[in-house]
Amino acid sequence: MTHTLDPDFPTFGGDAQVTVRTVSTLAADGWNMREWQFNEHTGTHLDAPLHRTAGGMSVDAVPVEALIGPLAVIDLRARAERDPDTPLTPDDVRGWEARHGRLPDGAIVALCSGWGAHARSARFRGADAAGRLHFPGFHEFRAGHGVIEARIGTEMGNEQMAKLLPEKIGSEFRKERVVPADLREPGKIAVRSMNDRPMAKGQ
Repeated sequence: MTHTLDPDFPTFGGDAQVTVRTVSTLAADGWNMREWQFNEHTGTHLDAPLHRTAGGMSVDAVPVEALIGPLAVIDLRARAERDPDTPLTPDDVRGWEARHGRLPDGAIVALCSGWGAHARSARFRGADAAGRLHFPGFHEFRAGHGVIEARIGTEMGNEQMAKLLPEKIGSEFRKERVVPADLREPGKIAVRSMNDRPMAKGQ
């Protein structure tokens, strides 16, 4: 589920965020030790609600139980290949339900965009000449979608950088959601918690 973290891993701002310095070596000091420096949103990680919402939970306050639950993986790879800005929408969740049955209450929804394959290329960020980033995400999945939103639990995962724009997502929605970002190949997750239902392709 996780990418290898190294100085070449892409970051939201585009600048290198991982530095590794040798502090001591076995030959010179009797032990090997290196110093790592990186910000907390580099590589595969959890975006806690506090990241974008005042009063949201911090990572240490997120209960382990919130990270465990029935899983639905929604496959948008074909659409993302055509349109890097494609979002996961409530209609995609409804399409999943039409194929596989009602999304269980508290379900974890994972977006399979195929973007993990671009993790070592400029396409991962998709920055254009104006510096705008282009990659799939949950950026159109805002609050106010009734039962669809209510059934999704505390977690929505993706394999690219988290693209939850505050002006497009209701504050209560952001306050409660934990977003695992930069995951590696969520499409390969065994979804046995969903009664072995297969991954569904988005509309």
